[in-house]
Amino acid sequence: MSLPKIQIPIFNITIPSSGKMIKMKCLVGRELKLLLIAKESKDQNQYFITISQILNNCLVDDINIESLFWYDIEYIFTKLIVTSKGEKNQKVSYICQLNDCNTTNNVVINIDDATVPKVDKNELIINTKAEDNTPVALKFLYPTLKDMENINADDFASARSSIELLYDLLYSVSTGEGVFIKNKNFDRDEAKEVVDSLNENQLSELFDFVGNMPTLSLDTKFTCTKCNHEHQLPLRGMDDFF
Repeated sequence: MSLPKIQIPIFNITIPSSGKMIKMKCLVGRELKLLLIAKESKDQNQYFITISQILNNCLVDDINIESLFWYDIEYIFTKLIVTSKGEKNQKVSYICQLNDCNTTNNVVINIDDATVPKVDKNELIINTKAEDNTPVALKFLYPTLKDMENINADDFASARSSIELLYDLLYSVSTGEGVFIKNKNFDRDEAKEVVDSLNENQLSELFDFVGNMPTLSLDTKFTCTKCNHEHQLPLRGMDDFF
């Protein structure tokens, strides 16, 4: 006689970038263990790999989770944790620094209210020219989960202002000879050579594109328990919520 298999709740969730609805299973012990190990390792790249593994374990529908944009992952992963735990409220600590108040306030936020702003495009096209004066179109995309696994940065927030990040976001190069795709027709070193050849205005456009990348967001308010000053508390990115 074999032991019965425990039923795992399934829920629907919408991918922000595409509006497509997918089905996922709630987290169970094995995924929670993986997440705990990843957090304790304090290895950012390992953390991204673990997120990929957990989401693949919980997916019911057949989709390539690593091809989703990072802001999709932030949203899906956060909703997965909230739904699995059945607890929408999360306590965060904030120190009031107004007039040296220095009072620690415990603020309760509803994580389920977190959203990802809608964007018209997830790509940026930069038109330039080759040395022989023929047109070249460079397509940059917001980072996917797979990109995040490969980005060599301890802290993605600081990497957003680094030119190093741009090398990983170059998706394709279109010329009169055809379309060259990242990791298929060219590697990161070749992408670096292309990006390093851009002028100041083109780089500025790229940094604006990265700086405006959607992220999991929630704006809340709280009043300091000591000085009664009302604070605005903007939460940006998954790390602010957990």
